[in-house]
Amino acid sequence: AAAQAVLEELAADAAAGHPGIVGAVEAGASGPRLAAPLSWSGLVLRPGPGRGLLLPDGEGGAGEAVALMAPSGAGKSSLLAALAGLVPVAAGRVTMGGVTLDTESAPRIRAALGWLPQTPRFPAESLRAFLTGGADLPEDVLTDALALACAEGVVAALPQGLATRLGEAGGGVSGGEARRLTLARALIAPPAVLLADEPTSDLDPEAARAVTAALLNLRARGTALLVATHDAALAGAMDRRIEWRADGAARVCDVAADRTAADRGAGQAAAPDPAGENVTEQGAPG
Repeated sequence: AAAQAVLEELAADAAAGHPGIVGAVEAGASGPRLAAPLSWSGLVLRPGPGRGLLLPDGEGGAGEAVALMAPSGAGKSSLLAALAGLVPVAAGRVTMGGVTLDTESAPRIRAALGWLPQTPRFPAESLRAFLTGGADLPEDVLTDALALACAEGVVAALPQGLATRLGEAGGGVSGGEARRLTLARALIAPPAVLLADEPTSDLDPEAARAVTAALLNLRARGTALLVATHDAALAGAMDRRIEWRADGAARVCDVAADRTAADRGAGQAAAPDPAGENVTEQGAPG
């Protein structure tokens, strides 16, 4: 049921702005569910005439959180769309669990993905049905997921609680609350990989911390997080960050290793040394 909901979101997104979606969007996946890692290499997009958009190589493994950081227009959201097969690539390869993304495998890969857009969509059904995908689940499963998503208060404040029907764009809740409700659904049936597009954008610090906590709780359940963000605080909570420029030159920073080193040296150094970061450089393609 959760996979069906994700596919419906992807289909709606495709219709809205991604006419080149790869493969079928209906839930017709066959075979066992694919698992992380989700890997990509040599990706080039051609959104229009002229030079293609060069994207860095990367991978998200099970239980790993990766921040994707680049200037506006350099392709963070486009990379997420390409990984979900929402846009075709001019060159390069995307694989999940060793299966290459193509028109035949796209439904199977998408069935293992979670999708957290900046503006989540809510179908014309109760919040309970949205969270459970229509499944009859024990109440404690819902309660635990809402707690891990920092969303118990959101539901408690709604006049009809879990029986509330939200508008398509989440009318009745704020942007941060809508994202946390979407994460609660993901916590009930964790996807292999969650693609999150600027999940803390336009949020106040308290709401951003709540969304970050929900994301990290999902990671703790084994989901790989691939998070496009400008938020330095969110990126600092990830395991790695991939940074790139518009020309495709990129570097991969091991945030977890830097954080561990900083913890060990707490109180000994006056300030972190950027030159001491655990960094792997990726050159711009020729």
